[in-house]
Amino acid sequence: MEIIFKTLVERSPWKFCDLNKRLFYCHLVILLTTMSAAVKSEAHPDNMLKTGNAEFSSSLYQELRRSNPGNFVSSPVSLSVALAMLKPGTEGLSSEELGSVLKFPGKNEILLEAVKALLESLNQFDGETLSMANKIYVQGGFDLRKEYSATLEEDFKTVPEQLDFSNPANAAGEINRWVSEKTKKKINHLFDKSIFDDKTRIVLVNALHFKGKWLHPFSAEKTRKDEFHVSPSQIIQVDMMSQGAQSFKYAQLEELDSQALILPFETRNLSMLVLLPNEPGGIAALEKQLSGMNILRTCQSLENRKVEVTLPRFKVESSIDMKKILQNLGVKRIFNADTADLGGIFQVEIPDLKVSEIIQKAVIEINEEGAEAAAATGVHIRRTRAIEIVEEFNANHPFIYAILHSENAELSEKDTSILFYGSIMNPAESTNRATGKDEL
Repeated sequence: MEIIFKTLVERSPWKFCDLNKRLFYCHLVILLTTMSAAVKSEAHPDNMLKTGNAEFSSSLYQELRRSNPGNFVSSPVSLSVALAMLKPGTEGLSSEELGSVLKFPGKNEILLEAVKALLESLNQFDGETLSMANKIYVQGGFDLRKEYSATLEEDFKTVPEQLDFSNPANAAGEINRWVSEKTKKKINHLFDKSIFDDKTRIVLVNALHFKGKWLHPFSAEKTRKDEFHVSPSQIIQVDMMSQGAQSFKYAQLEELDSQALILPFETRNLSMLVLLPNEPGGIAALEKQLSGMNILRTCQSLENRKVEVTLPRFKVESSIDMKKILQNLGVKRIFNADTADLGGIFQVEIPDLKVSEIIQKAVIEINEEGAEAAAATGVHIRRTRAIEIVEEFNANHPFIYAILHSENAELSEKDTSILFYGSIMNPAESTNRATGKDEL
């Protein structure tokens, strides 16, 4: 058996959208097909999941950067939720390895309680703002284990639906219609019929959708062509958005030689974190210092300040071979038919079951209207001047960004989920296919 997992995050093209909205879409798919003959509990486990996901996000970012020198975007929380759907079907060392690398909290019972709480948290908004949904398709005649089916229904809010994958066109059409519905018809063709055949057994799909307006929008009239320092020796002209002094959470992070800024969305508990090196050539040093560090710890250093903000308008597309990334991070057993233990999925044992591919595609776009010190982190905070002084945050050189969902205004590690995470090295380059792979 093979499993093919795919992630897709997409935002509709800017020129066809209301500038008042930022859209993000994430689809995660796990596909199982047969191979050819040649081939301890905490009181708040959801907080444990969020903390673990933030730690995993740091490792994921560093590995993505090693394989991709340009712009990229990923969705750590979507990857985690999709693999959390798979984990109850794994057993033995396969389960332990997957949980260890992704920083899942303890046993499956704790993980599932945490995921259930996370989904409830993300789905507390109206469906137009932020929502996450899951769907399971099973080849007719292949029954899931009752325990696994019950887990999917209770914790992931999805009931298995039978499809005939030997009719590829019909199977692709059914799944694409579901994806289209969950993304408000922005993604209409996730799968081509060629991906399915009579060996396909199960498809698990996760869709994350977000759109929002800035609490303090940029004026389109102030957007102008200006310099962006790709490197100390390369300067280009790009569309730079700007706005006068507003109150933002802001800090100078001396130990990281950078600035941190939170741009809040109009919708409660959603925001964008931007980490900007103080010098145009400082992105590599910043990324090195962030290695092994939970990026959310920088949020504990922020204070309300008056800040003038300049930010490039950008769109980034990434297609990422997550199988390779996860293997480099230590997830190896589930990709090898000799070591993969996925016996918790089907009622009967099916030989040669393994994960064959994990692909993530992501698209994010930001435009005018919308897209405390901790000693353990090694971040030292300089209290910057008097409150009446206006700080300048000019993102005219490479920076790191993250879209956050938090249960509180403090953006504490245990209450915050990293929805999207990436970097901008050159805002004039909108597409980056890190692995050279297109859609499945």
